Amino acid sequence: MVDKEEVKYAVGAVFEKLKEEVIVDQEKCTLCKKCEELCPVGAISIEDGKVRVDSENCIACYSCAIICPEGAISIKWKYSEPRFSLFKER
Repeated sequence: MVDKEEVKYAVGAVFEKLKEEVIVDQEKCTLCKKCEELCPVGAISIEDGKVRVDSENCIACYSCAIICPEGAISIKWKYSEPRFSLFKER
């Protein structure tokens, strides 16, 4: 298991602050356990035939969503649109 503080530094703590929730589509999920095995902070578990995400420990690194072969995992962000722009409007 990777140290949570190291992973936070690597992916940026900003994602953790912007995460609203991790959504698992249990209908799509085949319980392959890839997400559980890959989660660097152990925030994913399989309980009673369903994927559970511990939102307190999840750092929103998006690894679970990327590795899921069924596309059953997504992250709902607090903001659907950027609140700032790096470019001036012309």
